[in-house]
Amino acid sequence: MLDRCYRPTEAKYMCYGGRGVTVCDRWLYGEDGQGAFDCFLSDMGPKPGRELSLDRIDSDGQYHPFNCRWATRELQMKNRRKKYKRPIPKNTLFYPAC
Repeated sequence: MLDRCYRPTEAKYMCYGGRGVTVCDRWLYGEDGQGAFDCFLSDMGPKPGRELSLDRIDSDGQYHPFNCRWATRELQMKNRRKKYKRPIPKNTLFYPAC
């Protein structure tokens, strides 16, 4: 989540941080003496199963407690945003599909 939103060298950065997806301040910096991960854990709870991963309910929305859930791959595939055809920038060796 953090790498996708804030590390430009991450393979999927253009699909997340590159298009403006961010992480809420509570999960980024912490709050009320709790660290960032502790805040995330108290909001989301531990990962309930190995087959689940973090999913944004609104795939155009931000990572925050009211927009995230633990979801199966099948549910995530149904929750994808629509793909738009874009021209590949010149002089680009790699352009990730979003």
